[in-house]
Amino acid sequence: MKICHFSDLHLSPLGHIPQSRTENYHSDVKAEIEKLSRALKLEAPDLILCSGDIFHLKNQAAYSPKDLNYYRNLFINFPPFYCIPGNHDLPKSAFDNVGDSPYTSLRNLVPEVIKDLSWQSVYIPTEGVYNTICLSGIPYVPMTGFKEKVTTFVESIQKREEIKSPTLFLFMLHVDATPTKLLVNLWESYSYQELADIFPKNSILFLGHIHASFAPWQDPKRNITISKPWS
Repeated sequence: MKICHFSDLHLSPLGHIPQSRTENYHSDVKAEIEKLSRALKLEAPDLILCSGDIFHLKNQAAYSPKDLNYYRNLFINFPPFYCIPGNHDLPKSAFDNVGDSPYTSLRNLVPEVIKDLSWQSVYIPTEGVYNTICLSGIPYVPMTGFKEKVTTFVESIQKREEIKSPTLFLFMLHVDATPTKLLVNLWESYSYQELADIFPKNSILFLGHIHASFAPWQDPKRNITISKPWS
């Protein structure tokens, strides 16, 4: 399989330029998204995944209809991809508020492109080593309740009748995690090993959230791989 994984676009309203960015911010972002779209059409991956934070400002009111139509036109010809909301896509960083967010508004404008997979799974046909390939989405969950909620979700997936062993599990998630816990000392985070221990054998985790890229990390004993691209 060929999989494209991107994350953390942090799109801002047209009248807002994020801190440390230049006055060319919006034209640069437009050019990058168009470049990515062309590359994806050329590469033709089997799956395209976005692991959260499409938008930057959490308040729906910060994005006018003009802003949302601008991004609609930017994504309307983009190849279809699966997505989950990150903390910046959720008012007050709470999934309960996802309906009142620019993330949901954009999904509704281009439903054939952006396919939300929050707390859901899809099963991908395969004729290879695995009898099942299961792709699941885990939106942003605060650290205080992350392990309990995600463990319950993962256990429920493994019990589904669609799962035929051996299974390759693909998970999109948006969480504070780094290869080495000491890399982040300003807030609580998981190390990659701690995160991997929550998930079943034969898993690939596609992370969003911390704005840095790391080389793919692997737990060879349990055949778990973690991908976190630059965002």
